[in-house]
Amino acid sequence: MLVLALISAGACISKLYYMWQAALLVIAVLLAVRLQPWRWRVCSRISRWLSAVSLNRGILYLGLVGLLTAMTTALAGKTPIPSAHDEFSYLLAGDTFAHGRLTNPTHPMWEFFESFHIIQRPTYMSKYPPGMGLVLAMGEVLAGIPLLGVWITMALASGAAVWMLGAYVPKRWAVAGGLLVAFHPLMGQWAVSFFGGSLTTLGGILVIGAAGHISRRPGILNGILLGVGTVILAMSRPVEGLVICVVAGGLLLLQMRSAKTPLWRGVILKAAIPATLIVGVSGVWLGYYNQQVTGDWKTMPYLVFAKQYEIFPPFIFQKPAPAPTYNHPVMAQFYQRNAGVEYQNARSGLWGLVLHVIQQLNITVGSMLAPAAIAAFPLVLLSRPRKASDVALLVALGVFAAALCLETWRWSHYGAPAFGLIVIIICRGIRRLSCWRMGQWRAGRALVWGILGAVILGAVVERITVVSNEETGLMSSRAKLVADLLAMPGKHLVIVRYTPEHLPSEEWVYNGADIDGSTIVFARDMGDARDLRLLEYFHDRQVWLASVSDKEANVEPYGSKRVTP
Repeated sequence: MLVLALISAGACISKLYYMWQAALLVIAVLLAVRLQPWRWRVCSRISRWLSAVSLNRGILYLGLVGLLTAMTTALAGKTPIPSAHDEFSYLLAGDTFAHGRLTNPTHPMWEFFESFHIIQRPTYMSKYPPGMGLVLAMGEVLAGIPLLGVWITMALASGAAVWMLGAYVPKRWAVAGGLLVAFHPLMGQWAVSFFGGSLTTLGGILVIGAAGHISRRPGILNGILLGVGTVILAMSRPVEGLVICVVAGGLLLLQMRSAKTPLWRGVILKAAIPATLIVGVSGVWLGYYNQQVTGDWKTMPYLVFAKQYEIFPPFIFQKPAPAPTYNHPVMAQFYQRNAGVEYQNARSGLWGLVLHVIQQLNITVGSMLAPAAIAAFPLVLLSRPRKASDVALLVALGVFAAALCLETWRWSHYGAPAFGLIVIIICRGIRRLSCWRMGQWRAGRALVWGILGAVILGAVVERITVVSNEETGLMSSRAKLVADLLAMPGKHLVIVRYTPEHLPSEEWVYNGADIDGSTIVFARDMGDARDLRLLEYFHDRQVWLASVSDKEANVEPYGSKRVTP
């Protein structure tokens, strides 16, 4: 727990609005001495309501709460825009599936459309597993809003968290834990992005929850949910998902080590067989998907992309590959220099490795602990693991965190498969904390209510920040250009030319699944001679030249006079 406290403290410091949560808890502690009885009666009534709500109703209520909190920005009239490389890649997958295809044929002018995290050969498709693309396709098909799929997964994750916690803590704490998930600031960040953190969170919750329920009462439904969670992880974050599945399997074995033979028989017949059938059928489909995209059922699109473009590997123990030939300087800059910074820093001696581990844990694990960061310190001082299951949960989180430290890149959604595991640890810890007293002080109860209030406050601050912030920068300029061109008649071709000062992270060249049928097509400038081929191919479009630097973009009609940045 000391390690968790240090990690969560770092995450707390790294985000200013988490200090509001700390302030709220400090106030709760100060008021613990002077709390009037009627105030405790209000808290007691809420506790009784939480205890009276059935688990099924808690799942439904928290699912609705999760959906509403996810849609906050949309209800406020603000439309999030994609900005990161990964988001556009996922959107391409979603658009492809929404068109009823598994992939797209290579475009005749594919060299002009090369971009990050997208393969052009042997087919045109995202390099990532299909899970997030299917979620975005669902939103696009249902309402024309890809983010609707993200919001649905957030609702499912919030409701599933209550079900998961029902196997590890009493019912009222399970509902309270669902609130922690629904109002978590990190979930708010994922609600306005296309990274897929909520989908992976859902998969991890289902796997960890199924392990807990199966150890208590094997059943077909629990086996089905175990299989579904495993498939979600395989289709979103396969490496981290595999680790959390192994961790969940270890927890299940530990919980059943003293079980009698009939329980083991029930696990095999009622849970293992349904889960195996679901995973097996999904594995066959994934093999077929790989066959359609890469031409080989054993080769994932990710591996094809890595062979064509990447130099530095995804794990720090791997060696760099020979540099491929790039058609565009901006892609060469990113994969030769930018991508190598993280890899080289992690391998620059013992201190570099230690720093890499600290940063990785802070970003991938600490960001999930941050809403309860200030609760971790009293947990360390006042609460020790009292059961073997408590120790097992901490060890499981440690194994997952150690696996994350082997990865080169650092993003918060990498740790999403363990989100449910972290919530279990927090709920079991604050449950014990609620019983702590200092003389006549009911300090533990005040801290627990302060934690729940702090999480909700953090969510409110997060939503207000997202809604009030004005979109600025080059990616907002791109979004504005798209809106302006869509309001104009006809079809358009935007040729993008980057200045030497341009940052590769601000990428403009992304397109949908059907390039020729798109109203707007973005292409790279490859010089006058080669651009003529592109102009001849798109002869029926109005052509624009976008000169993009590191700070601004100038868009002019493409004519006989070339625009120089």
